[in-house]
Amino acid sequence: MNTDRIPTDARADAIKRLRRAAGQLQAVARVLEEGGGDCVAVLRQLAAGKAAAERAGLKLLSAGLAECLTEAREDDLSTEEFEKLFMTLA
Repeated sequence: MNTDRIPTDARADAIKRLRRAAGQLQAVARVLEEGGGDCVAVLRQLAAGKAAAERAGLKLLSAGLAECLTEAREDDLSTEEFEKLFMTLA
């Protein structure tokens, strides 16, 4: 993805969300490595990490949708294949 065409604020927001997701997933891994943790808390952290990563992807995609579609076509991706890829984020 050519990030030059994605607005700076969208990139900054996505980076923030990805860092948050990474922190949440690292916390889950740490708890599991230590052999402890509340099952519900672990599941909530996993869900929060997943949601943060998905929102980052959607933010980037919505900000750079035209660029992504152009790149997909340059990579010989059909509209249907691009839609399927897009829907994996939904």
